[in-house]
Amino acid sequence: IKEMCEGEFQQEFLCRGESLTFEQVRDINRKKTGALFALAGYVYGSGEPKLQNVFEEVGYITGTAYQFIDDMLDRFGDESRIGKTLGTDKKKNKPTAMDIFSGRETELFFLIEEMLYNPEKLLAPWPKVRSGYRAYIREYIRPVFNEVSNRLEICHSLDTSSNTAEPV
Repeated sequence: IKEMCEGEFQQEFLCRGESLTFEQVRDINRKKTGALFALAGYVYGSGEPKLQNVFEEVGYITGTAYQFIDDMLDRFGDESRIGKTLGTDKKKNKPTAMDIFSGRETELFFLIEEMLYNPEKLLAPWPKVRSGYRAYIREYIRPVFNEVSNRLEICHSLDTSSNTAEPV
């Protein structure tokens, strides 16, 4: 929880209006949203240290990717379809990945896809969990990805319905 608060504080109070590098924005997102997902993975894997560490890292990766998607949605989403107020990051002058990838959104899009694929390898020893991860991506992340890609006319390739989920 401390890490989530640090990331939020950093973005809201220390970095507002600043030009950050991708690494700095990624680190803020990893602390903010990544830490929330990581905590869930850590708690779920309690009792088995190796499992706990893997689930925690899967949480960090997935949560960080989720925050990048949220950054894209804030800039390009359709409020009537998303169900939340959009455009607030830019209005508040908050540093996001969109500042770095402006005009190169496709590059960020494929970076996010790669991030979402990486946990597949980490979860290989736990097929049931890996299957659950795929279902989560398919049911909750893919629709948001599709929303952004349709708005930006990006052709994406992450196939989470297959057994391999290999990017094509």
